[in-house]
Amino acid sequence: MAKTIKNLVKSIRAAAAIQQISREIATIAEVVSEVIAETRESRQADDVLDRLTSCRQRLLEASVQGKDLALRDLRENNRGKWREWTQTLALITSEIVVETKELVQRVDRMILSPTVNGFS
Repeated sequence: MAKTIKNLVKSIRAAAAIQQISREIATIAEVVSEVIAETRESRQADDVLDRLTSCRQRLLEASVQGKDLALRDLRENNRGKWREWTQTLALITSEIVVETKELVQRVDRMILSPTVNGFS
């Protein structure tokens, strides 16, 4: 996922077309969905999964907003709105990284600590 987020940042910095940025966003959202689905079954870290779900939803909503900005040609005519939108993407993807790291740490603790699983 880190590579995909880096690709998104590169696309934004390179002023890539909205289609490229949207593909990167969709890939990130798909990975987050897979992480959530795989981890949800363990019934561990539900609060982190809820936050990841929220981040994913906000990312998808931001994608729609970016497409709308591009359709209205605000990218060229109102760079302030476009910059604000790209900063929103940066914040959301940063939250995804933080929450994913927290989830990995919790899963690691669960695996490494036998008492979490009810074994002593």
